[in-house]
Amino acid sequence: MNIIRPNIPDNHSLLLKEIADDLLFQQEGDRLSAAATRLYSLCSSATGLDESSINTVDLSETRLPNGNVISPKDAARCVLDYSRTSKFLRGIHAAIVEAQKRFPNTTLEILYAGCGPFAPLALPLTTRFSSSELQFTLLDIHKRSLDAAQRIFQAFGLTGFVRDYIHGDATSYVHHSPLHVIITETMQRALEKESQVAITFNLAPQLHQGGIFIPEKISVDACFYNPSTEFSRSDISRKVDRTRISLGQIGVNPKNET
Repeated sequence: MNIIRPNIPDNHSLLLKEIADDLLFQQEGDRLSAAATRLYSLCSSATGLDESSINTVDLSETRLPNGNVISPKDAARCVLDYSRTSKFLRGIHAAIVEAQKRFPNTTLEILYAGCGPFAPLALPLTTRFSSSELQFTLLDIHKRSLDAAQRIFQAFGLTGFVRDYIHGDATSYVHHSPLHVIITETMQRALEKESQVAITFNLAPQLHQGGIFIPEKISVDACFYNPSTEFSRSDISRKVDRTRISLGQIGVNPKNET
C-alpha cells in the first residue's frame, strides 16, 4: 500500500478531530478505512516511521518469556486495520464515559500498555476530552516506539495529556498508584504469540475498585475455515459470509473467568 505522507498542517487539531469523529461514529467501511489511513499518515509524518522504513530498530521485534512484541513498524501498521482500530476506540471512549460516572470529579489515570509508536488508542481521544479529565501513562518495551509516541504528542501540542512515558515490560510493570482505566491491545494471531494474557494478569490487579480494563473479555474461536472467504473485505455495517466449522470457544478476562 502506498501511503501519502502529508506535512503536519497548522490545523492538525481540526484534522485529528475529523479523524477521531469518523473512527468513533462512522459506520461505512470506506470512511473508516480512509480515517485510519489519514491517522497513519499524520503520525508517520510526525515520526518518520512508515512503510519505507528500513531502519533495523523499526523492523526488530522483541522476544520475551511470555511472548513476542511486534516491531515498531508492524505496530504502526496496526492502525490501518480500521475495523479493529475503530472498535477499540469506541470501547475505550465508552469506558472513559463510564469511568467518569464511577469516579466523579476525578482526573482519570489511564495506562496504555503497548502503546506502539503512534498510540492510536489514546491520541484521537484527546479531541473528545480535556487533560484535566484524563491523563495517559504510555508504556512500551521498544524505546523507538515510546520516543515516537512522545514526539507525536509534542508535535501536536498535546503533552498535557501524558503523565509519563515508561520504557518497560508490561508483563512485570507496577504502577505507582491504582488506575482507573487500563488499555492493552497485544493479541495478534489469537493470543498465540503476543503477551496479552500475561499483561492482563499483571495489570488487572492494579485497577481501582470499579476500574475498567480494556478489553474486559477476550474470546477465541477455534475453527476450520476457508481462506478464500475468511479474509474478504468487511466492515461494521456489512457482514461477509464465511465458511467455518466451529471447534469451540476459549475465553479469558481480567477476573480470571473462563
